Amino acid sequence: MDKPIQALVLNRIRYGETSLILKLFTEKYGLISGMMKGALNAKKWAPESGMIIQTLPIRRREEGMFTLSATEYEYQYSFSNSLIKSAVRDTALELSLAVLHEENPHAELYELFGKFLHHLESCSESSALFSLWLFILRFGDALGVSVERSGCVICGEPFRDGGELLPEQGGFACGSCRPKKSPLFSAEIISLLTHGKPSPDDLIPRLTPRERYGVTLLLTENLRSHFSFHRDIHSLEFLKEIV
Repeated sequence: MDKPIQALVLNRIRYGETSLILKLFTEKYGLISGMMKGALNAKKWAPESGMIIQTLPIRRREEGMFTLSATEYEYQYSFSNSLIKSAVRDTALELSLAVLHEENPHAELYELFGKFLHHLESCSESSALFSLWLFILRFGDALGVSVERSGCVICGEPFRDGGELLPEQGGFACGSCRPKKSPLFSAEIISLLTHGKPSPDDLIPRLTPRERYGVTLLLTENLRSHFSFHRDIHSLEFLKEIV
């Protein structure tokens, strides 16, 4: 790497008195780890999760990470006045860290991060949770584990009375075909995930807190079933308290 690149900060860990180890996602190199020396110096700004920075990563071969030099602030999405948006952002970043493990260029995924954070910054609070649901689905799409939601994966019929998410079959089974009788996605929720209709501002306020969190958890567990990550998504617990 011979010139600065743009990067999304997924996570930061304090190292020593003033340095940080950052987990970054970049368009060209995918997920990388890098040390930013002196990042916590009182006279400097410090990278935060969800921030866009520009940096020059220099490979530290003996430690399998990079030294980050010429690091500059580029943009920070502002969710300081919204607990729900902050929790949604943090959940998406934690999920990404659970699934992604190695350097691998992925321009589509980098673009998805940008669109998600941009929309989350400008959408209503009622739509914030829907932004997370779409992010999880499109994140899976980009990594090859799409969820079919146009019709029942068993009989092909539309979802008149809702559907059950079957990770092993890559989609929803309708109320008549669902084999486990586990938590059901309503027909309205599946329509929202598929077509964006009805509007999340109309539907989500009508859902109970249990229903809102239930959809979030089931979509998250669908990702877990495909990528077999074992880490807890701590932001989900906070999200559960405020939805």
